[in-house]
Amino acid sequence: EGGGDFGPGRAARDGGFARGSRVATPEQFRALFDLVRDRAAGAAAAILAGEIGARPYRLGDQTPCPYCVYRPVCQFDPRFPGHRYRDLAPLRDPDVLARLAGSHPAAEAAAAAREEVQDAP
Repeated sequence: EGGGDFGPGRAARDGGFARGSRVATPEQFRALFDLVRDRAAGAAAAILAGEIGARPYRLGDQTPCPYCVYRPVCQFDPRFPGHRYRDLAPLRDPDVLARLAGSHPAAEAAAAAREEVQDAP
């Protein structure tokens, strides 16, 4: 399943990506970049507004807490009242791209263009 030495893609002879490579289109990458930028701006605004509570995520049974250098400072402990993880649902690449397409006009246009190409004879 399309894997190169440095990631999930392989080069094709024409300079693009080989079939089976798991890579995002420029439009999908832009939508992801925009989402990350918006989330970072939202986090910065919350911090400036005084919201500084620890809210680590949990994906299945994994959390970033065991690896966090701020653990001695934040004192997050899910056994204490008010300390809750933000539970995340596992998503596969197609699910992420579908969510991005639903929230970003450029990604929606890219998805529509791909459907037209796939439907062409």
